Amino acid sequence: MIQKISWASYATALLTIVVIYYIVIVLLYYRKEISLITNALQKRFPSNIGLKQEVSVTGKESVSLFNDTGSASPEKLAYTGDISTDSFDLVEKIKESIQRYAEHEYIREEIITGLQLLLKEYPQLRYSAYTASINNIITNEIELNCSIRLEDDEVKRLWM
Repeated sequence: MIQKISWASYATALLTIVVIYYIVIVLLYYRKEISLITNALQKRFPSNIGLKQEVSVTGKESVSLFNDTGSASPEKLAYTGDISTDSFDLVEKIKESIQRYAEHEYIREEIITGLQLLLKEYPQLRYSAYTASINNIITNEIELNCSIRLEDDEVKRLWM
């Protein structure tokens, strides 16, 4: 029986098993990074441009990912690829949003929902070095403008 197995077939079988093993290991240990990359690619090349998606933050207004013509709004789908630029853009949007929430006197759940929608636009920042700073800015701005204290688990929940 051993005489029927050649070195070439043995090497092919071993190489196939090793490749499958490493693919499984990469998928298990780097699935978060892989999902970030796929999210960034989906953000760069959206396949649902013609669809209009709206999420109601309150009964008064709604946040739309697309403008009224059905084309993608450039400010919502802008992704520069540079994490530092994206983090500065996000911080500016966070500050503007929190000021708007304070002016309209949104309740805690509406503020959390609005920030979750905003942070979903920046999945590349979820596990970046800027995450802790962004979380601190969110906590401080909400406390300063809205007089609401967010707990650590609520801030972590914003990124989900």
